[in-house]
Amino acid sequence: LCDLGLEDRIVGVLTGRPESWNTSYAPGVNAKLEKLKVLGKADSYSKEMMLADECDFLIGWDSTFSDKRYDVDFCQSNNIIMYPPYCTYDAADSMDDIYKDYETLGKIFGVEDVAAEKIAAMKTVMAEVEKAMAGIEEPITILNYDSGTDDVFTACQGMPGAIFKYAGGISIFDDIQKGWARVSWEEIVDRNPSCIIINNYSGSEEEAKESKDFLLSVDAIKGIDAIKNDNIFAVNLDDMEGSAGTAYLIKEIAATLYPDRF
Repeated sequence: LCDLGLEDRIVGVLTGRPESWNTSYAPGVNAKLEKLKVLGKADSYSKEMMLADECDFLIGWDSTFSDKRYDVDFCQSNNIIMYPPYCTYDAADSMDDIYKDYETLGKIFGVEDVAAEKIAAMKTVMAEVEKAMAGIEEPITILNYDSGTDDVFTACQGMPGAIFKYAGGISIFDDIQKGWARVSWEEIVDRNPSCIIINNYSGSEEEAKESKDFLLSVDAIKGIDAIKNDNIFAVNLDDMEGSAGTAYLIKEIAATLYPDRF
C-alpha cells in the first residue's frame, strides 16, 4: 500500500511486536513505513478498538479473518472489506502472485497506473536475477530459521519457497506440502543445509545477531555445513512473505549465495 502511494489512507498497522517495525527492500518505502501508526499488538487489538479507529478496509494474512481475530460476520456486518493478499497463501508459487496483488489493489484504490509502474520495475529486477542465475543446475540447500528452540519453525512452500528458487536455492524442506512447518533439529542434521537464512522480524541488526548467536550455540547442528562454513544471514520477514521489496530481496539473496554472478 505504501509502495502504491496510499500511506495517507492507512489508519494504522497491527503487529506481533509493537515496539518495532520491519522495513522493506523496496526503494523509498522505508520512510513511509516509519511514519505509520502502530495501533497495537494483533492479538490484543479488539473489534471495538477497530471500529473506534473507523477502519473500512482490512488487509492481512488469512488468519486475520479467523474466529480468533476478525471473522467474516464481524467484517461484513460493519462494512469492512477483507483482503488477504494472494501472495500470503501457501499456494503462492511465483512473483505473479505479487503482481496480481498490485493489480487488484490498484483497481480497488484507483491507482492502476502506479501499480503498472511498480510491476514493471519489479519485472526489471527479476529479469536481471534470471539472467544472473542462468545455467545453475544444483541449487544451494537452505534452512530457513523463523523461530523455535526445542524445534524450528521453517518455511517450506509458498512465497518463501519460491523466493529461494528464484535466487538459486531450495528449502531443505521443500518436500513438505505446506507453507510453514515445525521440524526437529535431527531432521535438519539429516538434510544438512549449506546455508541458513534467518527471518528478521524487526529489521534490526540486534535481532539478527541474537538469532545467529542462538543457532551457533545449538550443539545438535554444529556439524552441518551452514554452521561449519558460517554461511548464515538474515532477511526481513515482510518481504519474505511477499511485499513491495520481494523482487529486491530475491536479488539480494541471489547475490549473497552467488556473489561471483553479480
